[in-house]
Amino acid sequence: MRAGFIGAGVVGTAMGKLIKEKGFEIEGYCSRSLESAKRAAKATGSRRYEDPAELASKCPLLFITTPDSAIGETAEKLAEKGAFFKGQVVAHMSGSLGADVLSPARDHGAFLLSIHPLQSCADVEQGVKNLSRAVFSLEGDKEGIEVGKRIVEAIGGRYFIISREDKALYHAALCVVSNYLVSLFSMGSQMLLAAGIDESLLTQALIPLMEGTLENLKHLKPPAALTGPIARGDAETVEAHLRVLEDKLPQYLEAYRILGLETLKLSREKGHISPERAKAIGELLKEK
Repeated sequence: MRAGFIGAGVVGTAMGKLIKEKGFEIEGYCSRSLESAKRAAKATGSRRYEDPAELASKCPLLFITTPDSAIGETAEKLAEKGAFFKGQVVAHMSGSLGADVLSPARDHGAFLLSIHPLQSCADVEQGVKNLSRAVFSLEGDKEGIEVGKRIVEAIGGRYFIISREDKALYHAALCVVSNYLVSLFSMGSQMLLAAGIDESLLTQALIPLMEGTLENLKHLKPPAALTGPIARGDAETVEAHLRVLEDKLPQYLEAYRILGLETLKLSREKGHISPERAKAIGELLKEK
């Protein structure tokens, strides 16, 4: 299947490289940045296009991998130029948007697909590795989803189908697990700095701890993987945490309370905390 990409960022370039390795033909790339389109075309052994409509009209499978805010506008402009055609599959890789943002393509007989990897792609080479082992969500027209299945199966990934109505909640979940993990690392780092830990040791100290926790989650459900003072019912330690945060880093107090209450739920499921201890910790964590 011949594919083209409008938008030559990290995800679009990585996806192009990956599906080419799996037998797809890449027609080319078009981007507002001619340099990025040139790099992506070189990386995939394809052509750089200056006219997105020319590229779109040649591709039975067209990915619009622009920033999310430009996907709908790009689809509208391509439709105005008659670049879509009957039986074509037009896809985007946004996690938050539904396939219907591409509806101008459907008006010209194309089928729509939202194909989103549950992975982060910081650069092209790592992106290729990450995408090759990702789980993908698929949403859109029946015919578009069938092509999405073929793509995911070709690269050796797994997929699930999601409804348009659930996309916002789905994407919020991914932000919590991925983006907020980075925020938690930053938050913990600031706490260690305030405790006098040398900044040069932060990554060396915290990343192995986080990796150990992730390793536990590979093999255990969250309640079983949980450790720490709340899991042990150590109300005195939780109280000490709250006191020192209120004194030194009050901006983190609310986040600690919210995460602590969620941790308390898991602790109850784990079953290693007495009802009395759970109640005491719950009272501490409730906002005063």
